[in-house]
Amino acid sequence: MLGENIEDRPQGSDIQELSADLLEAARRRNLSLNSLAAYERTWTRFLAWAAALNFDPRSLPFPALEAYRFLGDGKNAANLKQIRAALSFAYKHWDLKNPFAKIEPPLHKEPQLRYLLLADIRWLLD
Repeated sequence: MLGENIEDRPQGSDIQELSADLLEAARRRNLSLNSLAAYERTWTRFLAWAAALNFDPRSLPFPALEAYRFLGDGKNAANLKQIRAALSFAYKHWDLKNPFAKIEPPLHKEPQLRYLLLADIRWLLD
């Protein structure tokens, strides 16, 4: 499924052009340096992922869930929000429907707090 549009996929120089075009568009929008750096990291990983699978990220339908899992693996909620913003920017710039728009970020389980009873504290201190 993922490698079906091989003839349409961007080659190495095309991927560099896509990345450079996105970065230039972001600069024109006067994004902060931190946002530019974060967006560029996301776009670089995203475009490399798509190229490795012989998939043009501008072609639809796009395997968005697989891409989101790859990009978001091990990331915290703030990073996931930033990834979604970078991808949203890219698809808006390409004037395409954002395939990531309806993907909800995974809910991270909050760490479970375990409270010790007074008897447990006494036992630990003895």
